[in-house]
Amino acid sequence: MALSLAVTSPLAFNAPGFAGVRSTRATVSMQDQIGFQDPVEEEKRAAAANKAGEFCYGLPGALPPVGNFDPFNFLDGKTFDQVRTWREAELAHCRVGMLAATGFLVQEKFHPLFSGDGGTAIEQFDKLPPVMWVLITLGIGACESLRISVGWSNPSEPNHVFQKLRTEYVPGDIGFDPLGLKPSDPEEFRIMQTKPAQPHTHPPAMLSAVALSPLSYAPAAPVMGRAASVKMGFSDEVTFDAKPWTSGEVSDKAGLEELAKKLNPVVGFWDPLNIAETSPETIGWFRHAEIKHGRVAMAAFVGYCVQANGICFPWNIQGPLGGVGPCASLPAISFADISAAGGPADQWDALPTAAKLQILVVVGFLEMWSETSFVLKADGQEHYVRGGKPGYFPKLSRSDEAAFPHPVPLNLWDPFGFTSKMTPERKEKALLAEINNGRLAQIGIFGLISASKGLQVPGLDGLGIKPYAGEVMAPFTAADASLPFVTDMLKSVGTLGY
Repeated sequence: MALSLAVTSPLAFNAPGFAGVRSTRATVSMQDQIGFQDPVEEEKRAAAANKAGEFCYGLPGALPPVGNFDPFNFLDGKTFDQVRTWREAELAHCRVGMLAATGFLVQEKFHPLFSGDGGTAIEQFDKLPPVMWVLITLGIGACESLRISVGWSNPSEPNHVFQKLRTEYVPGDIGFDPLGLKPSDPEEFRIMQTKPAQPHTHPPAMLSAVALSPLSYAPAAPVMGRAASVKMGFSDEVTFDAKPWTSGEVSDKAGLEELAKKLNPVVGFWDPLNIAETSPETIGWFRHAEIKHGRVAMAAFVGYCVQANGICFPWNIQGPLGGVGPCASLPAISFADISAAGGPADQWDALPTAAKLQILVVVGFLEMWSETSFVLKADGQEHYVRGGKPGYFPKLSRSDEAAFPHPVPLNLWDPFGFTSKMTPERKEKALLAEINNGRLAQIGIFGLISASKGLQVPGLDGLGIKPYAGEVMAPFTAADASLPFVTDMLKSVGTLGY
């Protein structure tokens, strides 16, 4: 929300630069009109306002004492179509801001669906069962999908323009008025838009929500006649003051030096960034990051070798599903088709857009799950910046209150329980080997990628690694141009100097 505040909060008050309004909606009929407002009349009104020199094409929202507020000239030289797009973004984010500001104040004291005191509003979401996270995410996605399908240009339609509103749509107006509050008179409706019921309260609502978030972390202080000494802290868990490190995990330079000698007695302790001189929390963060990236690199290195040799599953990755609907006409794509596209990077580019999104969603979920303090505590662990074990991944197969609605038979880490049978000495040796192997794997995967881009990598140049002409840092290609922002991203590919 902070990002949306920075981008959209001035837009209700911005000057348009009087760029001229083009009549792009002359062919829109009343049958095509989506919401309550007539887009043709709105464009005529904007054209007249622009001609008369009115502020921001005459859009509602510029009220005293703020008035015509545009200190950075955001809309200087912008067309009315561009202003419409930004107004749509402003209305969407500000409505969320109004709900968020109200929710902050209400849910701490009034929660009829859930019993007990949930604590501050910012902490209540973490206490919800995982199934509620999924339902809330699906609900938000459904609302966003409805808004996009109603107001935004359809990529499957002819003459589609990316990130452009439909000509028959007025920003923010999807025809939703379940209580019948909309005035029938157009002028009264415009007055309602201008009064504090709509854009005028939107930016303050976003400011309120952003302000309430950090305030919810502040400790309560008694009201006194003189200034009281208050310790500034985010919560009982996070504070600017040093807290005792009660864990046995490595937390200082001495611990890192001892660990380094166990990992590699030849190299020993090497710390060019002086990480050992920082706090225990920072050391825990870096240790967890190294272990996690090492695991990803080991999987990537093995996967690169397997895919580069044409090894793949024998079945289809995609095919027709059902007899009717869009899935019935899906083309059949096998793993062998993907494997034939070239090297591993080319194979990623050849994946259908839906497959890429599924992979990214799963990775995002695993990241969220591993960072959730509620789940870590249920496993008897703490977060790695709170003295927890770096590299620990919470169980997926569980029967407690954090269990998933659908049974998950295996865990991501040690799915077959091999490590549970190890002695502490054997387990410590295996963990040290994992860190060393992860470090080598990070070097190895970057070496393979570099060789595929034509760079000289001693030892890998003669392996016949297939060259890759794409951008290794770009997750999407032109085949994924139907996704938001991909077209703009592709404009930077090949222009970065390498």
